[in-house]
Amino acid sequence: MRLTSGERREQIITEAIQIIHETGFSSLSIRELASRVGISEPAIYRHFKNKDDIIMGILNKMQEFGELIQQKLISVEGELEKIRQLFLLQLAYFEENQAMTTIMLSEEVFHLNEKLKHKLALITNSRYRMLMDLIKSAQAKKIIIDEDADNLALIIMGTVRVIIFQWKLQDFRFSLVQRGKSVVNMLLAMLTVKK
Repeated sequence: MRLTSGERREQIITEAIQIIHETGFSSLSIRELASRVGISEPAIYRHFKNKDDIIMGILNKMQEFGELIQQKLISVEGELEKIRQLFLLQLAYFEENQAMTTIMLSEEVFHLNEKLKHKLALITNSRYRMLMDLIKSAQAKKIIIDEDADNLALIIMGTVRVIIFQWKLQDFRFSLVQRGKSVVNMLLAMLTVKK
């Protein structure tokens, strides 16, 4: 059965992510990718202009996940619970998509291409703004301490990144979500206004 163009693009992106995860960005080649997907090199170029276009496809996948988070948070009640879910949904995504950890932790690669750098900034800023809005709303309701919202967002986002980094360094040997639950509960306890 032949794959649709969209299915083939998805297959190429998935294999590219796996190659990057296993051997790094420098090992991603059209030849290796075509071999893994089981198609010719010219067939790759029917779906993507070049390697940077494939990486843009990976970033689009990350952006789609950010949009999914926003949709999921709509039905969550209360700012603290939304912050908790934002934290945990990101960890759950990486736990289910281990290979994406390498992409997330390799942002320096994107700085070589302005389009990729801009796309990564849009994705990062979107999640950051989402978190900032939740923090500011919680502060307005006197739920979260009245400290600089930007600093609080940095602490939370940085914590997500460090947990994922530790998880990858330890060869994914612990549950990212379980670890995240205890950490986010502690973080929110520290940030919550004491009554």
